[in-house]
Amino acid sequence: MAALRHAKTLNILAIVCGIWFLLSSWMWFYLANVFFSFPAGILGLICWYFGRNDESSKALNRLALRIIIAGIIVAILSFTYFYFQG
Repeated sequence: MAALRHAKTLNILAIVCGIWFLLSSWMWFYLANVFFSFPAGILGLICWYFGRNDESSKALNRLALRIIIAGIIVAILSFTYFYFQG
């Protein structure tokens, strides 16, 4: 029971970090996302990795991974946009 609660907590934390990463990963001015966004994304990825072994919270785990991947895509697209714009 404790392992189940631990994995669910890690998955929820990964989702929260992933949402922060997704919402702030476009900020490339003054490299703000390196200090504000990427640490949350890395922490979310670590929480996703350690929370992925539980079968009962598989839906939360998939959701966390999709949010983190969306944040990575937004960061790459916004970097290319700001790089080629100016």
